[in-house]
Amino acid sequence: MIIDELSTMNDSPDSIPNKINESMQKPEINSNLDERTRAIISELVNILEKSSKDMRPVVVDGGLGIELFVADRDKQNGLFRNHGDLDIRPMEDDIGYWKETLREMGFIIDDNIPNVDSSKAFTATMPDTGKGNEFRIDVWGLKIEDDKRVSSSETGTKVYYDQNWEDLVNKVEWKGMQTFVIKPEIILANKLEYSQKKKMPLRKGDLIDYAQAGISVPKIEN
Repeated sequence: MIIDELSTMNDSPDSIPNKINESMQKPEINSNLDERTRAIISELVNILEKSSKDMRPVVVDGGLGIELFVADRDKQNGLFRNHGDLDIRPMEDDIGYWKETLREMGFIIDDNIPNVDSSKAFTATMPDTGKGNEFRIDVWGLKIEDDKRVSSSETGTKVYYDQNWEDLVNKVEWKGMQTFVIKPEIILANKLEYSQKKKMPLRKGDLIDYAQAGISVPKIEN
Protein backbone atom coordinates (compact mmCIF):
# COMPACT_ATOMS: atom_id res chain seq x y z
CA MET A 1 0.00 0.00 0.00
CA ILE A 2 2.68 2.49 1.01
CA ILE A 3 4.98 1.52 -1.85
CA ASP A 4 2.09 1.81 -4.29
CA GLU A 5 1.36 5.30 -2.98
CA LEU A 6 5.02 6.26 -3.19
CA SER A 7 5.28 5.02 -6.76
CA THR A 8 2.76 7.63 -7.88
CA MET A 9 4.43 10.51 -6.10
CA ASN A 10 6.86 11.61 -8.82
CA ASP A 11 6.86 11.46 -12.61
CA SER A 12 9.99 9.28 -12.60
CA PRO A 13 13.20 8.92 -10.56
CA ASP A 14 15.12 10.63 -13.36
CA SER A 15 13.00 13.76 -12.95
CA ILE A 16 13.88 14.23 -9.27
CA PRO A 17 17.12 16.24 -9.63
CA ASN A 18 15.54 18.67 -12.10
CA LYS A 19 12.53 19.15 -9.87
CA ILE A 20 14.78 19.83 -6.88
CA ASN A 21 16.86 22.35 -8.83
CA GLU A 22 13.76 24.14 -10.08
CA SER A 23 12.15 24.32 -6.67
CA MET A 24 15.36 25.55 -5.03
CA GLN A 25 14.93 28.77 -7.00
CA LYS A 26 11.90 29.67 -4.90
CA PRO A 27 12.74 31.99 -1.97
CA GLU A 28 12.97 30.75 1.57
CA ILE A 29 10.53 32.30 4.05
CA ASN A 30 13.21 32.67 6.71
CA SER A 31 16.57 33.86 5.43
CA ASN A 32 18.05 33.82 8.95
CA LEU A 33 18.27 30.07 9.39
CA ASP A 34 21.39 28.96 11.24
CA GLU A 35 24.12 26.72 9.82
CA ARG A 36 22.80 23.61 11.54
CA THR A 37 19.32 24.06 10.10
CA ARG A 38 20.71 24.68 6.61
CA ALA A 39 22.74 21.47 6.93
CA ILE A 40 19.63 19.57 8.02
CA ILE A 41 17.67 20.92 5.02
CA SER A 42 20.43 19.88 2.63
CA GLU A 43 20.59 16.34 4.00
CA LEU A 44 16.81 16.02 4.19
CA VAL A 45 16.62 16.82 0.47
CA ASN A 46 19.19 14.06 -0.16
CA ILE A 47 17.25 11.60 2.00
CA LEU A 48 13.95 12.30 0.27
CA GLU A 49 15.60 11.98 -3.13
CA LYS A 50 16.98 8.54 -2.21
CA SER A 51 13.66 7.55 -0.62
CA SER A 52 11.79 8.25 -3.85
CA LYS A 53 14.40 6.84 -6.23
CA ASP A 54 14.88 3.57 -4.32
CA MET A 55 11.24 3.22 -3.21
CA ARG A 56 12.15 3.28 0.48
CA PRO A 57 9.44 5.48 2.05
CA VAL A 58 10.18 7.61 5.08
CA VAL A 59 7.87 9.63 7.28
CA VAL A 60 9.19 12.96 8.60
CA ASP A 61 8.30 13.52 12.24
CA GLY A 62 8.90 16.24 14.83
CA GLY A 63 9.32 19.93 14.11
CA LEU A 64 10.40 19.38 10.53
CA GLY A 65 7.32 17.27 9.92
CA ILE A 66 5.25 20.33 10.80
CA GLU A 67 7.50 22.49 8.60
CA LEU A 68 6.82 20.28 5.57
CA PHE A 69 3.10 20.18 6.33
CA VAL A 70 2.94 23.98 6.49
CA ALA A 71 5.07 24.34 3.35
CA ASP A 72 2.70 22.06 1.44
CA ARG A 73 -0.40 23.79 2.81
CA ASP A 74 0.92 27.26 1.97
CA LYS A 75 2.52 26.20 -1.34
CA GLN A 76 6.05 27.36 -0.52
CA ASN A 77 9.44 25.82 0.29
CA GLY A 78 10.69 27.95 3.16
CA LEU A 79 11.14 27.01 6.79
CA PHE A 80 9.90 29.23 9.61
CA ARG A 81 12.36 28.36 12.40
CA ASN A 82 15.68 26.76 13.27
CA HIS A 83 15.99 23.09 14.18
CA GLY A 84 18.52 21.07 16.15
CA ASP A 85 17.81 17.59 14.81
CA LEU A 86 15.76 15.52 12.38
CA ASP A 87 13.32 12.70 13.07
CA ILE A 88 12.51 10.21 10.33
CA ARG A 89 10.42 7.06 10.45
CA PRO A 90 11.20 4.54 7.69
CA MET A 91 9.63 1.13 7.45
CA GLU A 92 11.13 -1.31 9.93
CA ASP A 93 12.21 -3.64 7.12
CA ASP A 94 14.26 -0.78 5.61
CA ILE A 95 16.33 0.03 8.71
CA GLY A 96 19.36 -1.80 7.29
CA TYR A 97 19.10 0.14 4.02
CA TRP A 98 19.01 3.49 5.84
CA LYS A 99 21.94 2.60 8.09
CA GLU A 100 24.10 1.91 5.07
CA THR A 101 22.76 4.85 3.07
CA LEU A 102 23.32 7.40 5.83
CA ARG A 103 26.77 5.95 6.52
CA GLU A 104 27.64 6.47 2.86
CA MET A 105 26.38 10.06 3.18
CA GLY A 106 28.95 10.71 5.91
CA PHE A 107 26.89 10.11 9.06
CA ILE A 108 28.23 8.26 12.08
CA ILE A 109 25.83 5.42 12.90
CA ASP A 110 25.00 4.36 16.46
CA ASP A 111 22.59 1.47 16.86
CA ASN A 112 23.31 0.80 20.52
CA ILE A 113 20.09 2.26 21.88
CA PRO A 114 19.43 0.75 25.35
CA ASN A 115 16.73 -1.94 25.39
CA VAL A 116 15.99 -1.52 21.67
CA ASP A 117 16.60 -4.06 18.92
CA SER A 118 19.31 -2.62 16.65
CA SER A 119 17.36 -3.82 13.61
CA LYS A 120 14.52 -1.47 14.48
CA ALA A 121 16.16 1.87 15.34
CA PHE A 122 19.40 3.85 15.34
CA THR A 123 20.81 7.36 15.45
CA ALA A 124 22.95 9.01 12.78
CA THR A 125 25.18 11.99 13.57
CA MET A 126 26.67 14.38 11.04
CA PRO A 127 29.98 15.65 12.48
CA ASP A 128 30.61 19.37 12.90
CA THR A 129 32.64 20.83 10.04
CA GLY A 130 33.65 23.82 12.13
CA LYS A 131 30.55 25.85 11.33
CA GLY A 132 28.39 24.69 14.23
CA ASN A 133 26.40 22.44 11.93
CA GLU A 134 26.58 19.09 13.73
CA PHE A 135 23.20 17.42 14.04
CA ARG A 136 21.60 14.08 14.74
CA ILE A 137 18.92 12.06 12.98
CA ASP A 138 16.75 9.81 15.13
CA VAL A 139 15.57 6.86 13.06
CA TRP A 140 12.82 4.59 14.40
CA GLY A 141 11.22 1.95 12.22
CA LEU A 142 7.49 1.74 11.63
CA LYS A 143 5.67 -1.53 11.04
CA ILE A 144 2.24 -2.10 9.53
CA GLU A 145 0.61 -4.86 11.54
CA ASP A 146 -1.81 -7.45 10.14
CA ASP A 147 -4.75 -5.35 11.35
CA LYS A 148 -3.34 -2.35 9.38
CA ARG A 149 -2.38 -0.45 12.51
CA VAL A 150 1.07 1.13 12.81
CA SER A 151 3.47 0.07 15.55
CA SER A 152 6.98 1.15 16.54
CA SER A 153 9.60 0.15 19.06
CA GLU A 154 10.24 3.81 19.92
CA THR A 155 10.71 4.44 23.60
CA GLY A 156 9.21 7.38 25.48
CA THR A 157 5.96 8.90 24.29
CA LYS A 158 3.50 6.63 22.51
CA VAL A 159 0.61 8.91 21.53
CA TYR A 160 0.83 8.44 17.77
CA TYR A 161 1.21 4.71 17.43
CA ASP A 162 -1.49 2.07 17.26
CA GLN A 163 -3.35 4.00 14.56
CA ASN A 164 -4.14 3.22 10.94
CA TRP A 165 -1.66 4.56 8.37
CA GLU A 166 -4.26 6.95 6.94
CA ASP A 167 -4.94 8.38 10.40
CA LEU A 168 -1.25 8.77 11.19
CA VAL A 169 0.29 10.49 8.16
CA ASN A 170 -0.27 13.12 5.47
CA LYS A 171 1.30 13.04 2.03
CA VAL A 172 2.94 16.40 1.26
CA GLU A 173 5.02 18.10 -1.42
CA TRP A 174 8.20 20.02 -0.59
CA LYS A 175 10.94 21.28 -2.88
CA GLY A 176 9.45 19.46 -5.85
CA MET A 177 9.23 16.10 -4.06
CA GLN A 178 6.40 14.29 -2.36
CA THR A 179 6.81 12.44 0.90
CA PHE A 180 4.96 11.59 4.12
CA VAL A 181 4.76 13.45 7.43
CA ILE A 182 3.19 12.57 10.74
CA LYS A 183 0.02 14.64 11.04
CA PRO A 184 0.70 17.93 12.89
CA GLU A 185 -1.94 17.37 15.55
CA ILE A 186 -0.26 14.07 16.41
CA ILE A 187 3.25 15.57 16.46
CA LEU A 188 2.01 18.34 18.75
CA ALA A 189 0.21 15.88 21.03
CA ASN A 190 3.52 14.05 21.32
CA LYS A 191 5.31 17.30 22.23
CA LEU A 192 2.64 18.07 24.82
CA GLU A 193 2.91 14.62 26.37
CA TYR A 194 6.70 15.00 26.56
CA SER A 195 6.36 18.37 28.32
CA GLN A 196 3.86 16.97 30.80
CA LYS A 197 6.05 13.97 31.47
CA LYS A 198 9.04 16.24 32.15
CA LYS A 199 6.85 18.72 34.10
CA MET A 200 8.14 21.62 32.06
CA PRO A 201 6.51 24.21 29.78
CA LEU A 202 6.38 23.81 26.04
CA ARG A 203 9.56 25.01 24.38
CA LYS A 204 9.68 28.15 22.24
CA GLY A 205 9.99 26.05 19.09
CA ASP A 206 6.93 24.02 20.14
CA LEU A 207 4.86 27.18 20.54
CA ILE A 208 5.94 28.34 17.09
CA ASP A 209 4.90 24.95 15.69
CA TYR A 210 1.44 25.27 17.26
CA ALA A 211 1.01 28.73 15.76
CA GLN A 212 2.20 27.75 12.29
CA ALA A 213 0.05 24.62 12.26
CA GLY A 214 -2.99 26.70 13.25
CA ILE A 215 -3.65 24.67 16.38
CA SER A 216 -4.47 26.28 19.72
CA VAL A 217 -1.93 25.75 22.50
CA PRO A 218 -3.50 23.61 25.24
CA LYS A 219 -3.04 24.35 28.89
CA ILE A 220 -0.46 22.09 30.52
CA GLU A 221 -1.69 20.59 33.75
CA ASN A 222 0.82 20.57 36.60
